[in-house]
Amino acid sequence: MLRLNKIYVKRPRVGPYGIAAIALIGLAVLVRLILVASGWPQTDSDEGTMGLEAMHIALRGEHPIFLYGQNYMGVIEAYIAALPFRLFGVSLFNLRLGMIMLFALFLVSLYLLSSLIYDKKLALISLAFLSIGARNILMPEIRAVGGAAETLLCGTLLMLLAAWLALTAGPDQLPRRRRWRLVAYTGWGLAAGLGLWSHLLVSPFILTSGLILLFFCWRDLRSRAALWLVAGLLIGAMPMIYYNVIVPADQNSLAAALQIHNAGNIGVPLSQAPYIKRLSGTLIFSLPTATGINPICNLHEMPLFGPATANTLACTLVDGGWSLGYLALMIVSISLAVFPLLRLWRLRLCCKQTWRAEERQASIIHFTRLMLLCSVGITLVLFAISPLAAEKPWSTRYLIGLLTATPAVLWPIWHGLRSVKSPSINHHSPCLKNIFRNGILMLMGVIFLTGFVSVLTNVQRDISSNQSNIRLAHDLEHMGIKHVYSGYWDCDLLGFASQEQVICSVVDMKLKAGLNRYLPYHAIVSADANASYMFPLGSDLAQAAVKSALLSSQHYHQFVLDGYVIYEPGAP
Repeated sequence: MLRLNKIYVKRPRVGPYGIAAIALIGLAVLVRLILVASGWPQTDSDEGTMGLEAMHIALRGEHPIFLYGQNYMGVIEAYIAALPFRLFGVSLFNLRLGMIMLFALFLVSLYLLSSLIYDKKLALISLAFLSIGARNILMPEIRAVGGAAETLLCGTLLMLLAAWLALTAGPDQLPRRRRWRLVAYTGWGLAAGLGLWSHLLVSPFILTSGLILLFFCWRDLRSRAALWLVAGLLIGAMPMIYYNVIVPADQNSLAAALQIHNAGNIGVPLSQAPYIKRLSGTLIFSLPTATGINPICNLHEMPLFGPATANTLACTLVDGGWSLGYLALMIVSISLAVFPLLRLWRLRLCCKQTWRAEERQASIIHFTRLMLLCSVGITLVLFAISPLAAEKPWSTRYLIGLLTATPAVLWPIWHGLRSVKSPSINHHSPCLKNIFRNGILMLMGVIFLTGFVSVLTNVQRDISSNQSNIRLAHDLEHMGIKHVYSGYWDCDLLGFASQEQVICSVVDMKLKAGLNRYLPYHAIVSADANASYMFPLGSDLAQAAVKSALLSSQHYHQFVLDGYVIYEPGAP
């Protein structure tokens, strides 16, 4: 018999579980603050773009809608970072403060959702797993590159609000309860709108949580509550709506997102990304990496991604086994939601009577569990059928939504085995089940902890890299070099590190204009006849520069600075 939680009928109180949740969330925040304050993880040009955008908001009063040059990803992170930039100055630490805040709100929402549709003990276990993690788990939660933290927060809020609205629906309600329900409908609309503006990755959560409202709150949707929901949606998505109204159809957000999904931005024909390779990339690399395990081997040692080595079989078994275990838990969790739901529906149909309150609440909880699993299932399938799974399987930020299903995936281990009954099992089976359950959870905890320890062992490397970026920016300023040409992965990184004291324009392998996300930079650098060229030592661009007739001329002299080869115009 499903045990129903009373969180939706009583005023929440901070009991022992609540105190434990606050402690775990505080620990997760503290861990991330320490890592960020230390200079981890290594930043890059994508994060530099977000930082530059936050600078323009804070110091120039600009109001951008999307990430520069990427008209499908909103800039909530930049607007959040603008405030600490104004108050405390521009820095990588202040840029990432907003990410930690969004992640903390996600943990709060996940705890409430898990407590509502599962139980509080499982909610705490989920928080414990998510408070630490491997490098590829922590990085999307910390680095301000757009879309990840917002998808986690908005996706979880959508499910939480939909479940609460369904569980509290009813014709007889006090005025105060009706007002709170209108607030919740507005909140659902805001979460959907802001999530869509931030990234279309939130779409599966909008669809599944919307089905919860449609099936169990249909009376409300025929009342003024629908107006509040639509108002919240329009307010949250207003920047995206405004943009899509003023641009041609082939440049709208959906077209841009579909181009990314179809790998149209990497110049690879679809014929070179067969479905078997997409499935291999998803199961043997992307899914394990996105859900908590450090890749044991290099991608090129995996099947279909390079020649077989002595490590290929072991890597395939370990990483592929993790994926199969994850999918098996999802399937079991789905069955634990579907079968009771079918029994409840069959009872209602055969008896031709409405559910009792307990039966209705049970059906809502089972359906919400199913929808949560469906949302991450859709996310996984969309990635697996995309050419990105074959060509860029390391792009696991597109699978960030899987973390919202942590309690759902753990549910078969935590509780599902209790429902398995067999006459051949003796009276010691409950003890054996508990040992098995706790053993599996401890094994998973060890894996997560091992991944976190691996992060700690590599902290100094990333700190050194971020410090070298600041040193390079300072040295260029000291030498009077204000305008440079460089590669994509250096330009916005340098611009943010120098706080635009050094302006950089992107060039390609032919030293022609490349992907400049902020177009005015290219105009500024192009207007300076004395602009320098700068490339990392040993890089493809540095090798291309050696073959360039322009840079090999006597007009440029070459020197090395902070790991970069600099071509400066003028006599040596």
